[in-house]
Amino acid sequence: MQCVIGSESCPDIDSYRKLHDELADDAILSLDFHHDGHLGPDALLENESLWPGRVIGMSLSRVGSNCGPDIDLLQSLKARHAAVYAAGGVGNMEDLNQLARHGIAGALVASLLHSGKITAPEIAGICRNSH
Repeated sequence: MQCVIGSESCPDIDSYRKLHDELADDAILSLDFHHDGHLGPDALLENESLWPGRVIGMSLSRVGSNCGPDIDLLQSLKARHAAVYAAGGVGNMEDLNQLARHGIAGALVASLLHSGKITAPEIAGICRNSH
């Protein structure tokens, strides 16, 4: 099992370090952002050596909005870390293709699936074509 640590749920960097150390490489870090910036300890955002192998760029204000992913945010994270996943705003296949063109490792697509705007075979096709 892999756990996702949301930066917004960490009251301080020591709390994050304890979780991270306990989970080792089984953790995924969600760097959570709202319209007014990062939610969580500043030290976590500033020091990518604290990040595990996979990082989610979570745009909370875009979740369920279908308004498109925050490409600027994701690119800034991608410049600092290899495996970045998008969360928030993905509204259609073109958004997924755009993320792939920018080298984003993957995306959370729950709203797309729930709404029926994307099917499992379409997701499988994107995954096959990105390798």
